[in-house]
Amino acid sequence: MMKKVRIISQVLFYLLFLFLLINTTYPLNIKGVDFFLTLSPLLGLTTSIACSKFLLVEFLPALVIVILTIILGRVFCGWVCPLGTTLELTDKLFKKRKNKNKAKISCLKYYLFILVLIISLFGINITGWLDPLSLITRTYSLVILPYLSFLIRMMFDSIYYLLPFLRLCSEPIYDFFKEYLIGYEQSIFTGHILIAIIFVIIVLLSILSRRYWCQNLCPLGAVLSLLSFKTLLKKEVNSSCVECDICSQSCKMNAVGGMGKPTFNGECIRCFSCQNVCQSNAVTFKFKISNGANVTSTNLSRRGFLVTLAGSLTLTPMLKLKVRKDNPTLIRPPGALVEEEFLSRCLRCGNCMKVCPTNGLQPTLLDAGLDGIWTPKLVSRIGYCEYNCILCSQVCPSGAIKKITLEEKKKIVIGVAVIDKDVCLPYAKNKECLVCEEMCPTPTKAIKFEKIKEGKKVIRRPIVLEKECIGCGICEYKCPLEGKSGIVIIKK
Repeated sequence: MMKKVRIISQVLFYLLFLFLLINTTYPLNIKGVDFFLTLSPLLGLTTSIACSKFLLVEFLPALVIVILTIILGRVFCGWVCPLGTTLELTDKLFKKRKNKNKAKISCLKYYLFILVLIISLFGINITGWLDPLSLITRTYSLVILPYLSFLIRMMFDSIYYLLPFLRLCSEPIYDFFKEYLIGYEQSIFTGHILIAIIFVIIVLLSILSRRYWCQNLCPLGAVLSLLSFKTLLKKEVNSSCVECDICSQSCKMNAVGGMGKPTFNGECIRCFSCQNVCQSNAVTFKFKISNGANVTSTNLSRRGFLVTLAGSLTLTPMLKLKVRKDNPTLIRPPGALVEEEFLSRCLRCGNCMKVCPTNGLQPTLLDAGLDGIWTPKLVSRIGYCEYNCILCSQVCPSGAIKKITLEEKKKIVIGVAVIDKDVCLPYAKNKECLVCEEMCPTPTKAIKFEKIKEGKKVIRRPIVLEKECIGCGICEYKCPLEGKSGIVIIKK
């Protein structure tokens, strides 16, 4: 019975996750699309330490997960986590494996937790690389949904051109998909292949063991495991146990020890598979204060801790290195905090990029240094910052992009336009072009023209009024030149 309830919970939370993610788009008709990201105690802890040393109010919902874990155990992993559910689905692609207890290697996730915790003490927040909620949100937002959108568009385009007699049926369905699932424009994100490769590796690790990521690598799992050592809801094995070992074979987390009696309490996600398969009804779950047969060891070693500490102290200065110091093309979205604070708060979740209506916000690679990987930047040649849009500030779960009003946004300067006279048509080829001035959205126009006489011909050449320019990038986006634009946006 409880196993069925758990599956229903998984399905409902997974569907809620997809619903919120799909609706993280223009015009953002619902609130709370960042709900899942605020549930992570790991993100809340490390982000708070990295940027302020006290708990950020954005992560107060994570306290609910902490309390539930103390009472019920590591239920979040088995009942709620969308990455855990995704891995359970992808696990079905592989041949069923017999479990062997591998608790001795489960300590890896504790070392990863210690690693990100120590690094956060130095004001560097890389937890978004590893936290399952940030990781799965980024993967679905920047890879899976765009790929799905591309496949759906390709399929319906093929039907439209190759099977025209089906248009009467296919077009209404296609319109429905565009309205409620894939949107009207195809999004694509730089670095999507790398994000896809990381996700595929996590999935393929299940060849070694079911939910390998959850067992061995998930740092959030380590936090919840530590919290659940003294949980009140405990597994009990009574005297009717015949030591058939079926329960340990069915356990997704290798949490059941020798012959089914001891349980690694921090590994148990309360999936109730052991209770469901027990033919002698020897397994029950009860609220108790005593430990019973539950094992609480983490198998951490002094050597492992010292290696992790040394690795943290070595990695910290490397993360602080700027591959391109003061990168002039690193344009952050309007409302972004000052760079250092922005990096310490940003969860690398991709919400702001997913919601951007022009696809202009893209994940960085080394543009902002090693510690800035997957943070958002405006790439104006791909898309501009819409003058009447503040959606990125509305969906940021951590306050890295502070919430702003539309009136405030129109006054925020994120960059300045600079004309490349070697490329711009009026300068390079004495050809008339008015696009940048026409597209400029500022009320007083940040681009004007000066008339230059070339022989008998009068050419109007654009000049940028820096005091009026806000760096929205529409001039660069709309520049009619192929390849390199005649006008570019740089940091002011």
